[in-house]
Amino acid sequence: MLLIRIDHPQGGEQLAVRGYRVQAAGADWSQELCCEKLYPREQPILDHARAAVLAVGDPEMTATAAGRGLWDQLLGEEVHRWWQSEVEQADGQLVRTILDVRPPELRSVPWELLIRGNSGPPFRNDRQPWVRAETPWQPLAPLTVPAQVLVVVGDRNSRDLNVDEELAAIHGALRGVPGRWSVELLEAPKTLLDIEEAWQDVQPDVLHVISHGTEIGGQPALTINGPAGPWALYPADVNQLFDPAPRLVVLNACRTANAAVGRNASWTFTNAFIEQGSAAVVAMQGDILSEGAVVFSGALYSALADGQAVDVAAARGRRAIDALLRVDLDDRCWALPCLSVDADPDHVLPIRVEEGDLKRVAKAPYADHLKRVTGFVNQTKERRRFWRAVDPMPGNAPRDLLVVTGEHGLGKSAMVLSALLTLRLRGRNVVYVDLEEASKRLGKRISWLTVLREVRDALWDDWLPDASQEPRQKFDHRLSFLKQHRDPEPWTSQSTFVDDGEEFPSEGQYYDAWIGKIFSAFLRMLNEAAGQQPLLVALDSLGEVEPTDVSGWLCPQLLQPVVAEPRWSNLRFVVIDTEEQLKPLTPEVSDLAGMPMEMKPFGHGELLRLAREFSARSDIPLEASRWNSIHQVVDDLGQPLPANVFDTIILGLVKRMNNPGGGQ
Repeated sequence: MLLIRIDHPQGGEQLAVRGYRVQAAGADWSQELCCEKLYPREQPILDHARAAVLAVGDPEMTATAAGRGLWDQLLGEEVHRWWQSEVEQADGQLVRTILDVRPPELRSVPWELLIRGNSGPPFRNDRQPWVRAETPWQPLAPLTVPAQVLVVVGDRNSRDLNVDEELAAIHGALRGVPGRWSVELLEAPKTLLDIEEAWQDVQPDVLHVISHGTEIGGQPALTINGPAGPWALYPADVNQLFDPAPRLVVLNACRTANAAVGRNASWTFTNAFIEQGSAAVVAMQGDILSEGAVVFSGALYSALADGQAVDVAAARGRRAIDALLRVDLDDRCWALPCLSVDADPDHVLPIRVEEGDLKRVAKAPYADHLKRVTGFVNQTKERRRFWRAVDPMPGNAPRDLLVVTGEHGLGKSAMVLSALLTLRLRGRNVVYVDLEEASKRLGKRISWLTVLREVRDALWDDWLPDASQEPRQKFDHRLSFLKQHRDPEPWTSQSTFVDDGEEFPSEGQYYDAWIGKIFSAFLRMLNEAAGQQPLLVALDSLGEVEPTDVSGWLCPQLLQPVVAEPRWSNLRFVVIDTEEQLKPLTPEVSDLAGMPMEMKPFGHGELLRLAREFSARSDIPLEASRWNSIHQVVDDLGQPLPANVFDTIILGLVKRMNNPGGGQ
């Protein structure tokens, strides 16, 4: 890693540009001075560069010429020869260059413009990336999935912001990694308290703001057009609202970096977030066109989803802006995104997923479910609350029993499946069983014993195929005896007793005690299969089970012990169905489960946004005229929709319009 530091020598009227070779690992930092060059402190090129990029333009100098001037007059041949030699010695391997600008008045210079002769701008190079940083930097711990993004929109109706397109670009960029990222939206918050509450609730890794930047009373500000009227968010609000600080902040608003209120601004949003503890901040140095903001966001998140470092992702975003706007002879807009880091760019968003889990979700049933949730929209709050209920953050106790309910067609199953895939990518043991499939296969409502068998088969055949077979063999051995009202013989690996698949004969003396022993054997099987990791079992469509079997056996013998008995503390259950179908749950189980998680219809005001999200997630691009037609259909509906109706009417229309001759 290379470091170029620009500073004022103590007591001098010069600029010092120094080149260092750096070794950095965690909190350890060492640097070796390799070259130094002194320049006069006052450099006209600095003001030309500011004018070329931060204002409407410099009549005396293009942005490209300003970039060459910055390189020639401040980096010069000495630094250039040293840097070029270091890159050549790397023989094609990635070499990161850190630009550390110490004088506050020089941070507002658009150093991203730097360009050497006919070579490409280094801040647009994703193979040898350059990044701004103050060094040394903070060590960071890895993150577990999902990477949580909170998008705050200042004004949904502003045509200049192009909110829908930018949201779609973010969702589209993340469509290839379902289960690993989660995006939540806060639109036009009414007050500061709304932002604070959302922040504390979500506690995101990434804060993405889509807003207008302005200046009020000499201070930079972000404007929020809330329901009660517009108000301003100032840098001084950062240390009150955002604790803990997000790892990455993306301020897609004009004039939010150090140039916001002049070259000597010392308290800006970038500084405020980094001082609060953020590891990286992207801010716009000038008025960026909405088209540029959209493609930058898409390229940035696409690279992050691919596991690229944040400086590489920013470089790709700048390249995307340049590629889009070059046809308009725009040579400045690509340099507006300014990335500042206070940590190793490789460690800002290192989403930790084990190789074994990645391979596992590439196979059935995970791969089948991944296809189903690629276009899955909305319900992000419910998914997050689901994760935190069954796999809570450190310091919080898990819920051993969770009830997910809501009317038919509200997306209960899709939400749970999406959440389970995320939990699997966290390394958690999960099993999902749709009891409706068993009911259809048998042509009737199913028994308590069929439920146990469905869970057993799904666990080993689909969800945990690598688990030891021994717990399953032991259970089948014991079941074969207990069904005959006999205590099991000791199991050995040579045992030939297996499950015959027949129902339990609910007759004879003390048959209920024998059923209790079957449930105990079943719970032992699950506990042994779980090993050192908790095991989460999701039972969907519980209404397909005989009601008397739910209340008489599953509740007291399965669900209640999992919550009440410490020996089963490694097991957790989720039951899913409508409120009507869950009536057989006993009062004891309902009390132990606590407040159910209830799914709601999609609000009318979010239907068009969700349609655009689906379009982006499913890679279905539509022309503006077709979106106008969809908008009209949504307006005509004028009411909230269940998820299945939204899928049939709105998403069905999106799909049809994507086909040749699909019509409007």
